[in-house]
Amino acid sequence: MNNLKNNPKQHAKNIFSMRLKSALKDNNLSHLTYKELGKFFDVTEMAVHKWLNGKGLPAMTRLPEVAKKLAVSVGYLMSVKTHKTDEIHLDDEQILLNKYRQLSKNQQQLLKNIADEFN
Repeated sequence: MNNLKNNPKQHAKNIFSMRLKSALKDNNLSHLTYKELGKFFDVTEMAVHKWLNGKGLPAMTRLPEVAKKLAVSVGYLMSVKTHKTDEIHLDDEQILLNKYRQLSKNQQQLLKNIADEFN
């Protein structure tokens, strides 16, 4: 534990990793592979591996997009905030996508069937 106090960068990586895992679980994405998560975040699977294992952090320019896709704030991911949704502003499309991800497979299929009726 002393090592974390002496190494704030590693502490930040560990917090980010823990909160990223939590946000992935909350969004029904924790089952995805590194490759699938890489596509989701538009990064390499190695980057995702580093994030999830406390070995790296996303670039500061990428953090807002990561946070938005997970419906959390940048502050939450970077240990500034303790509440997941502090000060985030999601557009309607992102809110719908996040709600869709929380549905069961059967519910997702029903929603797809309904959407297909509009085409």
